[in-house]
Amino acid sequence: MKISRSVPNLNPHRILMVQLRRIGDCLLCTPAIRALHERFPAATIDFLAEYPAEETLREHPLLRKVWVAPMEGLGATIELMRALRRERYDLAIDFFANPRSAQFVFLSGAKVRAGLRRRGRTWAYTSL
Repeated sequence: MKISRSVPNLNPHRILMVQLRRIGDCLLCTPAIRALHERFPAATIDFLAEYPAEETLREHPLLRKVWVAPMEGLGATIELMRALRRERYDLAIDFFANPRSAQFVFLSGAKVRAGLRRRGRTWAYTSL
């Protein structure tokens, strides 16, 4: 993932990682958890995943919280989006870049929103 040059002094206190796929996809993100912790040791790191993948991350020592994206129900999705906004993330990283994960990253309200350059999703990110 390339971070744009528009983020010169990134020093986040709250980081949200988003990977809405299967267990293996979430496990492949675990090196990024460690890398973010090493780069920003004072920051808290949270993760948004889907069931059952979130179960593999629950006990990760570097994660403060693991959010579960609801599979169905508009009301539950809106409730989660509001909860994410209340966290006031400084940085949100979308490791999947599908329309749903892009929406979660955008609506998290994070100051810096990073994701992969995918057609139809760049509106959600401040950095690609």
